Amino acid sequence: MLNTAIDNNVHLCRTVLSQFGIKVESHGCATVFHGMPRPYFPSVITREAQLDDRTIAHIATLSIGAGVKDSFATLDLSQMGFTAVVNAHWIARIPTQVTGRPLYRVADELSLRGWLNAWDAGNSSAQGNFTLDILARTDIQMRATPDFHAGVITNRHRDGVTGISNLFGSLSRVLDGLSDLPVGDSLVGYEADPAPFVAMGFTSLGPLTVWVKTG
Repeated sequence: MLNTAIDNNVHLCRTVLSQFGIKVESHGCATVFHGMPRPYFPSVITREAQLDDRTIAHIATLSIGAGVKDSFATLDLSQMGFTAVVNAHWIARIPTQVTGRPLYRVADELSLRGWLNAWDAGNSSAQGNFTLDILARTDIQMRATPDFHAGVITNRHRDGVTGISNLFGSLSRVLDGLSDLPVGDSLVGYEADPAPFVAMGFTSLGPLTVWVKTG
């Protein structure tokens, strides 16, 4: 399930970054995104605990502000000028029946603005990651309560798995509001504080670290 969670996150990052002309390359042990770094999105996502020389050499050339998502928390990039900015855990929950009122799907510019302001008000650079093009997709959906007091992005990269990210507001309301997902879908994602999710039936799959080039 850990590899599934990583694959799901790669799909979300690839989809968002492709809006800005950022090219994707697989190094086998990592997925590399070539282009100007975007806020909150990595330039490299590792897919194995140990990296080959090619990938390490590429990481060493990244510019200030570029991020590396170390999916296994096995790297020390401090000597390359990186700072660890996030320590988190991959999480997953087996298929669980929920019966809450489904979250509203954001489908137009006005609702998108409301969702973005509720998620991260005042951070225009981060809000710029999500454009109207995203709303036309069916695999990635921005969802919220009608009053935008709670919301989430769902990312269904393949049958049987839905990723959750960018969650805000009541965790229980968000999870209950995923009642319209296909029956049998597991949930995956990552969180800096997995404890509330574990209390809601999730399992911690292992640690990850996000590094950002600062010097």
